[in-house]
Amino acid sequence: MKVVLLALVALLTCEGCKKKDTLVVGVDAQPGVVSQIGKIHVKATVAGAIVDEHDIVPKPGGDKLAGVESPFPFDVTLQAAAGAQADVTIEAFRAGPNGTIADKPMLVRRVVAPFAPGGPKLARLQLESGCVTGVPGFKGPACPPHQTCMSSRCIDPALIADDLEPWTAGWASVRPDFCKPAEAGAPVVEMGTGSTDFVAVHDGETLVPEKGPQGGHHLWVAVRMKNLRQTGTTVTLTG
Repeated sequence: MKVVLLALVALLTCEGCKKKDTLVVGVDAQPGVVSQIGKIHVKATVAGAIVDEHDIVPKPGGDKLAGVESPFPFDVTLQAAAGAQADVTIEAFRAGPNGTIADKPMLVRRVVAPFAPGGPKLARLQLESGCVTGVPGFKGPACPPHQTCMSSRCIDPALIADDLEPWTAGWASVRPDFCKPAEAGAPVVEMGTGSTDFVAVHDGETLVPEKGPQGGHHLWVAVRMKNLRQTGTTVTLTG
């Protein structure tokens, strides 16, 4: 009997000491959303059990015209055994007059992601202006509970392990986009010419101005870029 009890205790201890994987849901927001927010509600469940639920109320800015201090970006860090699923919902409530906060969220963003081995993994979650509803000037879609809004449309909130990135402390400043995906190569900038078709030009090449219909002359300059962000990238041309 003692041997059986000892084996059972060892088994229970082993189950409780399984190595856990870390999933970080990185939450960011576009400026148009931040300016409207009065409260953020965070709820995270793992295997159906609530593991984190709290509110974030942005602090007032430094003066009356400064609005509020942005709480973004922030992390929701979760741990569980590999193969478990996390379900994280972010609700953004609009700020009302005299410090009041709306009863219904103006934006709900949800992500369902797995825990995967190999170090902390990142699931990005962005609050976008195109998903805001019930606020004048915003026309986001009303998504059913089993979907979430991204890029102004309702989508499935579920991710797979391949959708996750390795987590780094500066994840918000290295956001991948259509023009610079994750693990992109070195930036490429190619000079060219042409008003409709791109024609590459090289050092020392002579360009011929084109006479316009109103008497002016035009010199078409084109730039082809790769592995540079779609927004936030500045290209300076001098001549």
